[in-house]
Order: sequence, then structure tokens, then C-alpha cells
Amino acid sequence: MCVKVFGSLAAAAKNQRSDSAMRLWHLARMVDDGSGVVAWSALQDVIDRYIGTSQRHIRRLVAECERLGWLEPIQRHNGEHVVIVRGLERVAESLGVSKISQGCYIPATELRRLKAWRVACWDAFMAGRSGRRSRPISRRVLERISGVDPRSQRNYERSSARITSRRNIAITRRPSTHLDGIIEFEKRPAFRVVDDVAWMLPNSYSVSADLAPRGMARRISKRLSGGLLQLSGDGQHRKRIFYERRHSERIMRRADRPAEVYGRCRQPARSGAGVWQYMGVNAAI
Repeated sequence: MCVKVFGSLAAAAKNQRSDSAMRLWHLARMVDDGSGVVAWSALQDVIDRYIGTSQRHIRRLVAECERLGWLEPIQRHNGEHVVIVRGLERVAESLGVSKISQGCYIPATELRRLKAWRVACWDAFMAGRSGRRSRPISRRVLERISGVDPRSQRNYERSSARITSRRNIAITRRPSTHLDGIIEFEKRPAFRVVDDVAWMLPNSYSVSADLAPRGMARRISKRLSGGLLQLSGDGQHRKRIFYERRHSERIMRRADRPAEVYGRCRQPARSGAGVWQYMGVNAAI
């Protein structure tokens, strides 16, 4: 059995020290039939099966979810104890998340240990984040859009069996005689490739995970953002843009082109690294 995890919500909950409660909310959504109401006995069964903690800890988790407004235990007129599971939009509002990532299916067995749950949440975030996920992205940008510091990012990726990172290099048209000046004045990690200058780019990441349809998350994100969705993952203006080769050449003809444009090369390096052509700022005639 799998749980549909929304990585952006899980990352926000971790930053607010509510990731244990977020784990219970995702578990309650798993047994919800769409009515938003779950029998307490059914929720208790899945908690025992997939979290397996003490009754005291369960009561504490339920109380925390109730305080946050994510779950509401009630007793019906017939004496039946049920739990109202709040929807995706309400939970996103409580966490201050205006852009919900695409849902990712994670095996429910990974909810048992909190460390494994956090790794699974990072996998879900990386798999479901917005934008072209095959493009290079720096640790700094990932920290800005997720709130997870670079050290934790590396720890999660080392523990993950789903995330694969790939190094990337940029090949320029600048002669290798400029190498020392680029290193000294532009502060780039540059090196020589044949007669040209190249430098390292941020890694790109691929995640082997099943994704849920993006329709619901996109509709709710649009409502949360007031009907206007940002094109970039963090809503920031991009100074460095990555495109396919032909698209990057067209971008360079624009008056409002970014400071740096890179076009993907089809052939990777011998080391397996992705190769990008640096289009510069004066490449278009």
C-alpha cells in the first residue's frame, strides 16, 4: 500500500517541527474514501500497522494534528468515534504553502521510522517540484524553495534509493588563454577543455518514483496564489536559464534575455556528466 505524499507540505511541516503530525495526516488521507471522515478504528489499525508506536504517542500525535487543525476527532450521535480529515487546501494554508508540489506515491512501510519518513518526503519533494526537473539546480535554490539546508539535502540523498544526481559542465566559446582571468575575476570553478574554457554547473537530479496526476495540486495552488501561478519554482527572477539548444539560441535574440543562458548538448561527457553550451550574453547577432 502506498501513501500519496506532497513534498512541499512535508518540507514546510519539517521546518515548523510538525513532520510527525504530517506523517499522521498523510496516513489518514490514505484510508479516507473521499468523504473526509475516517472511522477511528480504521485509523487506529493503519497506525498500528505502519507506525507501530505506543498509545500515549498516538494520543500526542492526534492532539498535535487537532491543534494544527489537520484532524478533528468527534463522536457521532450513535456513539461512533470518527476523525474528520481536513483537505489539502486547508493544510497548505496553515503551513503558509502557496504552491503545492505534485503528489508522489511512497510505500506506507516507510512511515514507521521518522528518519525514513523524512528521506521519503525529500524524495517526494524532488520528484514533484515544479519546473523542468532534468535541469541543473543549485543547493542554494533548493534551500530557498524547500527550506531544507544543504547539509540535510546531502544526508537525505545519501540515504535515498530513488534520487540519482548527475554532474553538469558548461562549455564556452572563450579561448583557454582567458582561463586564469575567469578564475581570478569571475570566481568561477573553471578549467580547460581542449582550447576552450569550461566550468562546473549545479547538479541535476532524477527520481525514480510514481507521480500522481497534477490536476488537484495545480488547481489548489492557483487558488492559494490568487489565480496567478509563478513560472519558476521559487518565484524568483532567473539570472541563469537552462533550455534545449535551439530554444536557447532564440532566447538570446530577446532584448530582455537573462544574464546567462545555457543550451543542452545531446552528447554527454565521457565521465557521464551532462554538457551544456554557454550561450553568453552576446551570442546572438
